[in-house]
Amino acid sequence: MVRGPNLRDVAQRAGVSVMTVSRFINQSGYVNKETSRRIANAIKELQYRPNQIAKSLQTMKTGNIAVLLGNVSSPMSTLAIKGIEHVSFQKGYNLLVCNTDFSEEKEQKYLDILMQKQIDGMILAPCSNRRESLQEVLDRGIPLLFLDRRVQGIPADYVGFDFENDSFRLTSHLIDVGCKKIAILCREADIVHESPQLKGYTRALESASIPLDEKNVLYCHSSSKAGYEVMEEAMKRCMPDAVYATSSVLAAGVLRFFRDKAIRIPEDCLVASFDSFGEYDDLIRPNLTCNEVPAFALGISGAELLMDRISGGTPDTEPRHVVFPGKLLLRESTWRGR
Repeated sequence: MVRGPNLRDVAQRAGVSVMTVSRFINQSGYVNKETSRRIANAIKELQYRPNQIAKSLQTMKTGNIAVLLGNVSSPMSTLAIKGIEHVSFQKGYNLLVCNTDFSEEKEQKYLDILMQKQIDGMILAPCSNRRESLQEVLDRGIPLLFLDRRVQGIPADYVGFDFENDSFRLTSHLIDVGCKKIAILCREADIVHESPQLKGYTRALESASIPLDEKNVLYCHSSSKAGYEVMEEAMKRCMPDAVYATSSVLAAGVLRFFRDKAIRIPEDCLVASFDSFGEYDDLIRPNLTCNEVPAFALGISGAELLMDRISGGTPDTEPRHVVFPGKLLLRESTWRGR
């Protein structure tokens, strides 16, 4: 087997000491411009690749950050991951993306694995309220940031949307166009985290003096298939004036069910979604009223906060909370030509 170039080979080619090459690669000390140029040329000529394992042992950094989300394929999650990746790539970090599928068991398994891998930081959209494992993450000195949801009692930074107020505005719009029986479709994970979207929905009903009917509050797993099935069951009881899906994934199930059952939107029932389908919005017919959320900006903000913690830029400070308001987009799916 042919041996690849090592640190000593680079030092010999550049005419400097091994220690100087190490300082240049790890950016752990001053190296003048001329010497830096010679080392960079030697690395290029020899096609030297630093040993990441050895480097991590020296610096106590792995160069990896973990991202745990409930559904990485949803439009909102995809954009958030792109934002996180945009920042982490610039900072020289690798992403370990984990899909928990809103499963407490799967989330716990990933947490155990990631702590063994000694990651440098973690971004988590929790699907449970288990504090023990998350406190262990912090006790190990791993910076933690909550995305979308948070666990009370865990002192970690948080970035999210203005879920309650945005949900209040969307529900109020449905009421303004004449709806009184509004079904809201929530994720089962929202039961654990006391859904702020449900709070906004309830507050809008109260403001309009419309009694809350628990039969209109529907829960299911976060998938379009589950959204389809729960709508099928709900429609056996009665047809609501409007259906409000708290995620585009659930909205996809609602739209498919309505198509299969020939239920017209908006003539027979109005439909709205908390978040949009992103770049695929124009493919939805009729165009869906939704709350446009800046998911890419959310990812960027979360990554920047985490990197700041990793670098020690904000040691021992209080947890920081960043909230992004959405923009209500009124479209054909909630318009009856009034």
